[in-house]
Amino acid sequence: SSPSPPPPSKPVPDKTCLRHLDQTFTTSVSVVMCMKNELIYLLLRTLTTLVKRTPPYLLREILLIDDGSDTDSSSEITDFSLKMGIPIKIQRNNVSVGITNCRNSAIRQAEGEVVVILDTHMEVSDIWLEPLLDILQEKPSAVAVPTLDLINEKDYDAKHLRVVNAYGIEMMSGYSFFRYYKTGPPQHDQSEPYQTASILGGALAANKATFLEFYPQGVLG
Repeated sequence: SSPSPPPPSKPVPDKTCLRHLDQTFTTSVSVVMCMKNELIYLLLRTLTTLVKRTPPYLLREILLIDDGSDTDSSSEITDFSLKMGIPIKIQRNNVSVGITNCRNSAIRQAEGEVVVILDTHMEVSDIWLEPLLDILQEKPSAVAVPTLDLINEKDYDAKHLRVVNAYGIEMMSGYSFFRYYKTGPPQHDQSEPYQTASILGGALAANKATFLEFYPQGVLG
């Protein structure tokens, strides 16, 4: 059966991130999401947390690319968009072109100064966006990645893995290699961002100009 709707608020696990509430961000954000045969209640749950836990003045739009799903969910998504008062642009591909092409197309269409790429089976916590914008404000050419926790598929409760558990986005599906990282980088303040040689592609943020300048042929999926 479908889970109950997510609560309107979900506190971040590490309160040190509350310092980001003292900063003012004026940038506009486009959230890009690509899907194929996603369960509609998981998608709407993801969209609900995005709308309820993101400052309205920052969220310019949500771009949703349906890459040839067997079932057309456009009507449900449109109803949600009207109900929540948030613009959701839907592009439905008759033939699947792959997640990479979907994302690249959406990035080029995005109207926001910052583009956030998210999978369609996630939940965001309170203050999930501000720390990412803080990184991009300090280093405009950076690609910022949040903490990813695991969500229990039975009760949809998040299991906070101490990877870099300061603020984050919670995934409704997990990757096994997370279980091998318990404390994050040695001697690293887990409330602060750090540089890494690799990132997951399911949740990341960058200035649109960075995508276009450094990845002129498009980003990888």
